[in-house]
Amino acid sequence: MVETTAVVVTTVSALLQLGAAYCSYVIYKYNRVKKGWLSITGAMILMAASSVFGLVIQGSSMAQNPAILSLYSIWLPVLIALFMYMGIESMMKSFESFDVVEKQVGDKASEFFKSTPKPSRKAGKK
Repeated sequence: MVETTAVVVTTVSALLQLGAAYCSYVIYKYNRVKKGWLSITGAMILMAASSVFGLVIQGSSMAQNPAILSLYSIWLPVLIALFMYMGIESMMKSFESFDVVEKQVGDKASEFFKSTPKPSRKAGKK
């Protein structure tokens, strides 16, 4: 039988992970440009499912099934890591493009201000 403490801690952990997944989804809805946020959201949902699945496995006879243990202990963590990698890499590319755009805008602004004649102070005086 699974201890009450393990159930409470796993439930709190899963709820926090689902809360983080929700926040990640809200960020995605705000910034629909990058699909990386969806990968992060998916990874967080899988982490919550992994926590709950582990608790269920401990409290049942499923722990005797090698296929279920392989899914839980090997493939689920690989899938979570893959989603996290895809999301973080996508965000990294996004931040790199922000730097390029910022530099280009700065260069264009400098050129504009150099080529624009400065207003004369005498023109306003009588």
